[in-house]
Amino acid sequence: MPTAPISLYIDLEPGRTAELEVVARASLEFAAGIRELAFLFDPSFEFRIELERGDEGSLWLKAFIRWIRGLGHAHPTLLAITLGAGGWFSAQTGEFAYQQLLEHFTKSSDPEIVRLAPDQMQDMAERTARIIAAPEPGKHFQNVYRELGQDPAIRGVGVAPTHVAPPPVIIPRAEFQARSEINIPIVSSGERRTRREQGDFVIIRPVLKEGGGKWRLRGPGGEFSATIADDNFYNDIIRGNAPVPLAAEIHMRAALEVQEERTVDGAWRPLSYRITRVDTITRQPSQANLFPTRGGQ
Repeated sequence: MPTAPISLYIDLEPGRTAELEVVARASLEFAAGIRELAFLFDPSFEFRIELERGDEGSLWLKAFIRWIRGLGHAHPTLLAITLGAGGWFSAQTGEFAYQQLLEHFTKSSDPEIVRLAPDQMQDMAERTARIIAAPEPGKHFQNVYRELGQDPAIRGVGVAPTHVAPPPVIIPRAEFQARSEINIPIVSSGERRTRREQGDFVIIRPVLKEGGGKWRLRGPGGEFSATIADDNFYNDIIRGNAPVPLAAEIHMRAALEVQEERTVDGAWRPLSYRITRVDTITRQPSQANLFPTRGGQ
């Protein structure tokens, strides 16, 4: 499976060690930020973040983002996600990430990237530049600074898309507080769009009552609340004609409609989620289908 290396580099005072709990909380926030970035970039993208090792001295956590499945292009998507995460731990702007990604695409010998049309390369680079400023992943990356700031042994932090060398830019401790308190203004440009996709979603909290209500679901990028607009499916559930077992990890294969609004900085933020068609309900993806596909849909 394709992978992309990424490192969280925590610079320590000489002779000092970091508190385990501080590093653990910061690492979880870092991983959550990557997941939000991935969801904004490609909601169908499913991956694992795997810790390879941690080197001593300054604490160097080396991990891989491992592609599992998705509708998009694995290698360029992985690259875009690592650049997007790195943008929060450097002085680089979204425009810099845009140019950096385009340059990598044009020079790459990776067969999957070579097959991309020029307009596809440009679109992926533009989306990467936008999601660096998106508030959803930003709040988690801000929390990384907030958590690391609690340990006086930590004097800096950086992120690198490699395991070979430390990050070229280390954000000093003096900037932690300011970077953890950045308020990202969400100002609407007035432009809206509807994005449609097909995906696999885990049912977290269904609403089984007449009149409906928003279901809590989990997709590749995290949890969200969605209206179930498939009346046939919902009526079958309410009447007991399509039994859904009370168990963990019940998967719904469905068509999702996302209403989005463009902010003044060019990023798209979700306003609402709507399941327009439910195709299957399964206990596990490999097990028998519990809700047969309706003909013609």
